[in-house]
Amino acid sequence: MPSPDSSPPPDIPPADSSTLEDQIAFARLVDEICSRVTTCLAQNGQLNSVLEAETTPVFIKGGDFRLLYTNPAYVQMFAQESVPVGRVGGSFLDDSLAAISDASDALISQGADRLIFDHFGSDSSGRRFLFRTGKRVISDKHNPGIAMLGVAKLIKIVGADSNPETRRLSLAQQWDRFQKLDTRDREIAVALARGDNLMVIAERHGITKRTVENRRNHLLERIGLNSPLDLAKAMVRFQENGFADFHV
Repeated sequence: MPSPDSSPPPDIPPADSSTLEDQIAFARLVDEICSRVTTCLAQNGQLNSVLEAETTPVFIKGGDFRLLYTNPAYVQMFAQESVPVGRVGGSFLDDSLAAISDASDALISQGADRLIFDHFGSDSSGRRFLFRTGKRVISDKHNPGIAMLGVAKLIKIVGADSNPETRRLSLAQQWDRFQKLDTRDREIAVALARGDNLMVIAERHGITKRTVENRRNHLLERIGLNSPLDLAKAMVRFQENGFADFHV
């Protein structure tokens, strides 16, 4: 099956990960859901009602690839701790899914009208799966912002990270750990999430750049995050879910 990246990472599953019949059945499912959605749009129907009736994760994106609609199955699988509508996938998806999401969106933007591909990734609880995803270009004269329909299917469970040091924490657990940081570390975390560079933060607090780096690494470890990008995502999630307003 086609890969959404011309240079696929090692995590792409082998081409024989399922039977041809399974792949054809999934392609038909995507077409059927697309038909129901486009019919609803043409009749000015209630799109949310159509999506909620689907038991497989379904999402609709705009031309800027922000999510416009999702169904409960999508939220349950990919965004339990956050509100995905109005956001790009990279701001809430697990990193293992965000890269493949961006790459396939890019192919759509470059002129592909449909894609179906298998890929590995982790859900919102950190469990690892083999997924099959289909994306199709859609349009509606009454809703010109609508650009793409996506459908995801869980093929099989691959496993979960058994290392307690790297296992994904829930948003509530991350927030609890953030609150237990000292005041300066919390201020540094907010500044990093806003995009301030290390030297600016150091001058603001009257400390060295090296000290800021050390405190950044410490707070990442305390919250259970792997990188400054993960920190920025977590701060956005805290804000969007009502824990605090950091103006990020």
